[in-house]
Amino acid sequence: MSKTNSNWLWRIAIPSVIAAAFALRIEYLSAFTFHIDEFYTLTAANITAENGAPVYPTGYFYDPGLPYTILIALIFRLMGFSEAMGRFPAVIFSALAVATTYWLGARVLRSKRVGLVAALLMTVSVDSLAWGGSARATSLAQFLVLLSAGLLWVGLTRSSSKHRLLFSLSYGLALFSHFATVALFPAWLVAGAGLWWAKAFKFSKSLLRDSLFFLLATGIALFSGVIFQPPPSVEFQNGNAGLDAKTGALSNKFLQIPSDLAHAWKAYGGYFTELPHLPVTLLALLAVAMAVWQLKNYELRITNYELKNQKPKTQKPETRNAFGALYLSLILLATIAVLTLVIAPHWQRNRYLVMQASGFFFLLGAHGLREIIALLTNPSVIRHSPFTIHHSPFIILGFAILFPFLSPLQQTLDVGEPGWNRYDLAFKHVRDNLSEGDKVMTMNPPPAWLYLRQNDYYLVESSPKLLLKPDGALGDRYTGAKWIGEVEEFNQVIAQPARVWLVTQEFWLFNSYEPYLQQQILQWMDKKWGEGGVWALSSRPGMWELAREMETPVNGHFEGGVTLVGFTAQPPALHPGDVMRLTLFWRGEKMPYHRKIFVQLRNSDNQSVAQADHFIYDEKVPSSRWQALFKDGQAVRDGVSLALPPDLPSGDYKILVGFYDPDTFERIGVINDQSGEAAVILGEFTLE
Repeated sequence: MSKTNSNWLWRIAIPSVIAAAFALRIEYLSAFTFHIDEFYTLTAANITAENGAPVYPTGYFYDPGLPYTILIALIFRLMGFSEAMGRFPAVIFSALAVATTYWLGARVLRSKRVGLVAALLMTVSVDSLAWGGSARATSLAQFLVLLSAGLLWVGLTRSSSKHRLLFSLSYGLALFSHFATVALFPAWLVAGAGLWWAKAFKFSKSLLRDSLFFLLATGIALFSGVIFQPPPSVEFQNGNAGLDAKTGALSNKFLQIPSDLAHAWKAYGGYFTELPHLPVTLLALLAVAMAVWQLKNYELRITNYELKNQKPKTQKPETRNAFGALYLSLILLATIAVLTLVIAPHWQRNRYLVMQASGFFFLLGAHGLREIIALLTNPSVIRHSPFTIHHSPFIILGFAILFPFLSPLQQTLDVGEPGWNRYDLAFKHVRDNLSEGDKVMTMNPPPAWLYLRQNDYYLVESSPKLLLKPDGALGDRYTGAKWIGEVEEFNQVIAQPARVWLVTQEFWLFNSYEPYLQQQILQWMDKKWGEGGVWALSSRPGMWELAREMETPVNGHFEGGVTLVGFTAQPPALHPGDVMRLTLFWRGEKMPYHRKIFVQLRNSDNQSVAQADHFIYDEKVPSSRWQALFKDGQAVRDGVSLALPPDLPSGDYKILVGFYDPDTFERIGVINDQSGEAAVILGEFTLE
């Protein structure tokens, strides 16, 4: 193949990959699969567009992703608020990250084909795709990290002071974009030291000056990050401590030396050892090993020349490639070491690995692919165009390592309507139905303010983000809404005459609230909206507290696996004209599908004198969520109000409970049935 045709193919291949990355991220954007944190950024940007600064109603200056927030605030100011436009810049930055990955392959590893394969891996990576279509600064930080790596490489290997200064500015901007990129600070030092050890560059006075500028730029970014970090705890706010105390408190919050290695493995291990990344991991390890071996041979050759007082010959191409592989390896390994050994377990999250290390990981994997092809084929043709017939193994294996990425990619894009984590739709539903005097409660305050300009209660039990208000009360960090952290407080709120709206993530509802609070919500709030993984519920009159403890055991086993283990009656005795409030306690794996529960009061003639039929939790619970409700043998509480006739005569009574199909009235059988009619007898009661 001629050089002209080769160049023509390259001119098509690289833009095509970047265009594919852009198109895939646009498709993800359009699917509206939200990360909960996106609404923090969208709200801050909307506030900035209106008021000129990302300052929440509490006075909290929202600095995470500040450059990204300001950018989309400008878009909102010009075009009006739109969730899609808030996400669109992330698409641009993610496509730029793909292009920069290719550039690093061509410049640092001296191979366009390596850059192309790495760019393709970045294009189809689900993690890169998801953050590349989200209204967060993750894709911006990823792009700036990759750009910084390229600028530092050129600055060191070409002795370019301009590129070194641009590196400092780029990395400083990355720190402003995402404070977590501080984990790369040791990596830059280690990578630079490694190149110096390998004699890839020489030390100079200008390098010392540029190093000081790098430390200054990094220090300014870190200092601003510390200043604008929210107070680390309520205790810290009570202490009214200074900046030095805040720095120490933040260090204790984010750093732990040594960290929890078991947790780190759980957070990061699967990324490298499971599909689709496992083949890339093996190739990256090969690339590192080959680089070390090639540099060792290079060092031996240099030593031999020095012993013979001869001038070393020009570096071989594989040696120059080894310098690049060493550089990227040191960045990757040092970053992983910091994330694993230094960062506190709570902050060991996959997204930080993806943001800071995935580009280098894909580049080393692609480089390892080139090395293994070099070992298996004629080295003399390895450096020709990847589009010649000699390189069919490279193309075939390149697509082979891409193949495992395709299924997760398809699953991510096929989320279906209306998307996921649709807080926007849930709050818009509340907005359209909000009446004067209604109250709003949520575990995610920013979107409440974004769509309603109202948030009254903050319902979070674990790890709340709190702000100590001037009156000494605790409110959420963003809107100042009253913190509800106990079920007793929740009960008081929904017992008030005003209607209360609760907007919460479905997953959070079934997995993050304490079971008793969870069951109070399901029992006494009506589901008004429930699409896209977010529910909007509203309180209703007549709320009473389900019993915490079971007083009377029953152990009635129904066919299908559910057991009525007992009940608590309030009041425990019969009184004509009163309402007996029964809390039934159930255990099992799931409740029978679409079956009503009947509760009947029978007299001594076995006649029903009072009855209450209902679907448990009004059939709000999806069948897939019952396992979460019943986990660890947890009993599920179910409230029943049994209205007693005012003329109920004295005598002996019993209460029966069972299930029936509302369409056919067929009952579910009871194992060892004592009632003779497919029901469980709760107990006998005497009215004097």
